[in-house]
Amino acid sequence: MGEEAHTWTHDDAGLAKRLRKILSGLDLSHPDRQEGIGWLLSNVTLLRKLQEFQVGQSNDVFLLAQSLRHMVAHGSFTTHGLNMFTKRECDAVEELRQLIFRFCDQRLNQWLDQQLQADPQG
Repeated sequence: MGEEAHTWTHDDAGLAKRLRKILSGLDLSHPDRQEGIGWLLSNVTLLRKLQEFQVGQSNDVFLLAQSLRHMVAHGSFTTHGLNMFTKRECDAVEELRQLIFRFCDQRLNQWLDQQLQADPQG
């Protein structure tokens, strides 16, 4: 399909609003570990986009998923680091997880259909 997962986007204003609550109170530009999580993100472009998401300039919910993945892969990040203890916040992350799985499932099915059409006897 020729594109990388980090280029995927999905605008969802309602889910973005719920997910922003997870980031509320975090100063993503602060260099001090005690004040924010910016120190976890070595990817400057991703950090800038996450800051735009946090202040409502973007509703790309996949961006938050990319950021979480980046922090887990490249830092000592856990969901507890964002104080995600409320049911509402956990439900928002669960909705994001389901959305990503549906999106990946659709893309896989599209790819399989393309492969079968290209080689119907395969």
